Amino acid sequence: MLAMKNLMEPAGTMHLAHIHQGTCANERSGKGGPAEYPLKLLTTKKNETATSTTVVKGVTLSQLFSGAPKYINVHAPRVKAVESPSISCADLSSDSAATSSGGTGSSGGGGQDGY
Repeated sequence: MLAMKNLMEPAGTMHLAHIHQGTCANERSGKGGPAEYPLKLLTTKKNETATSTTVVKGVTLSQLFSGAPKYINVHAPRVKAVESPSISCADLSSDSAATSSGGTGSSGGGGQDGY
């Protein structure tokens, strides 16, 4: 489950989220990896939170948290056909639950970075 807090948009605002190759540090430097797995849209609620649950078919949890580094990236609301910037990023790791700021998020995974 992906959970976000402190989303300052009106209720009903939708955010794209993906699992990417690489790390949040790569993303911040403009060298983020390609999206490997799309996640279900996050839709902001009246209390400035959003959650989504996505089943990534053909991939075990062990596979998701091993191998090459991966991160979850949540985007600002989309404007026209232009890809929107990242508002939250969390490196996937088997260590501990992630929190990030900008919106704060929990990926059920590890490292943390916020925007």
